Amino acid sequence: MFQGMKTKRASLLVTGVGLLSLCIVLAICYSRDPIEHAKTLTPAVRIRAPKGLPVSGFGAYLAVTDNHLIVSSAATSLSLYNPETGEYRGALHLPGDLQPRAEPVIAADGSEVVCVVNYTQPVAYVFDLERQKLKGRFVLADANSPWTMIGGLAFKAGLVAVGGIDAERKGVVHVFDSSSGRRVHVLRAKQPVGGDVFGQSVAISNNNIAVGTPHVTAPHAKYPGVVVVFNRATGTRATVFATPVGRNNCQFGFSVAIFKDTLVVGAPTPPRSKEQGMVFVYDIPSATLLGKLRGSGARIAEKFGVGVAVSEERIIVGAASEDPDRCSGAAYAYDTGSLELLGRLTTGNAPSLDAFGQCVAVADTRAFLGAALKGFLRDDSNCGEVYVFDTAARTDQKAK
Repeated sequence: MFQGMKTKRASLLVTGVGLLSLCIVLAICYSRDPIEHAKTLTPAVRIRAPKGLPVSGFGAYLAVTDNHLIVSSAATSLSLYNPETGEYRGALHLPGDLQPRAEPVIAADGSEVVCVVNYTQPVAYVFDLERQKLKGRFVLADANSPWTMIGGLAFKAGLVAVGGIDAERKGVVHVFDSSSGRRVHVLRAKQPVGGDVFGQSVAISNNNIAVGTPHVTAPHAKYPGVVVVFNRATGTRATVFATPVGRNNCQFGFSVAIFKDTLVVGAPTPPRSKEQGMVFVYDIPSATLLGKLRGSGARIAEKFGVGVAVSEERIIVGAASEDPDRCSGAAYAYDTGSLELLGRLTTGNAPSLDAFGQCVAVADTRAFLGAALKGFLRDDSNCGEVYVFDTAARTDQKAK
């Protein structure tokens, strides 16, 4: 009898230990970053390069308005689409026979799109999206102040901000009037240093201009990065946002996005870094950090924050090399107000070299992501695709 009771107690003890172990395992798993358990969203619409048009790097840059999705590639034209259905609407052709030195960089607002191309000097083209006609062409540099665009471009309510480097390789942001081409402001770092990449990223709201400087140096770390916010009307420095983590190669400010008073800053860290990328969300007037977004410990999420976009309802974060062995990317959708993670966005295809997540855009709850290298390994001259996600659905979607 006593032997039976001992056996029963031992059995209960083993069962209890087993349940305790299971609880500990579950607690560890679910205490990880919620990104690990995010709902996977596949695209509602997949857009390929137009047939018959020699295009490569399709989706290297995207811009979106309420009525138009504009896609740039290594060609002398921009492709227009319906942002909801992906229906092709035509092309905007850059005049002249000069070949750009890189993909045209684009930004759109309302019924206009601005395209900046590096020839021997940066040139801006302004197109009317509704009429699909060229409205203006402006040479953005002159012999007295030569500079070259390095990638940062933003356009809002008649002002265009272009990031570049001058003859001394110091960062500079030129702000132009989109109607006349008149230079309104010239923005520089407080202590310009060659190679600081001031102007790597820029964003404009109705009140502010944000400029990312991911390679700025500091006594405590190498390339921690800062973001400088300027007053849009006066061009004066208003607020400086420094990385809260203070580590080497954080690259805080590699990407920036603004919606009203909300500032989103990407800090993707270099490729193959042991540190993971992060994204920081701020309230500009109070200079308050509202929250941090990051990849999970279990998933490397390389280049998390290489691309960011924000609307009233969504923050979209690109992680262009989430699978570093295959150079395959992903992206993540968050609620702008609560910063709740809503889903992980993927192409729905097997991981491959695609650069998915390098370029992101958002309109309301719709996310737009380019995969400019999709098909590159097949030696496809028409490489690149663009994907549209309805993040409000929170369910898998079949691409049209």
